[in-house]
Amino acid sequence: SLGSVGEWFYSHLLGINSDDEIVGYKQIHIKPYFDKRTSEVNGLMKTKYGDVSVRYLINGNKIDYYLSAPREIVCKFNFNNEILKIEEVKENSYHFILKFGE
Repeated sequence: SLGSVGEWFYSHLLGINSDDEIVGYKQIHIKPYFDKRTSEVNGLMKTKYGDVSVRYLINGNKIDYYLSAPREIVCKFNFNNEILKIEEVKENSYHFILKFGE
């Protein structure tokens, strides 16, 4: 169904997952599943606190992952890839440079 595709897009492709214990996206877990067949992904999820936006670019063995969320939302990151660099661009806006794992 279309709902299943949307859920897959948010949870797997963008990596935005709600916390099982804290409802309403007050706390989110970021755990994307990267695929080299996808060179760029861009999307957002609307929450009652505001938009959570994700954009990432895959170029060879490097991933530039950008996330921005309202400051009311706690973000917990769980990448299966080696983190080469983390920048907090502004409050609750992040830029990760990751190594694409083989």
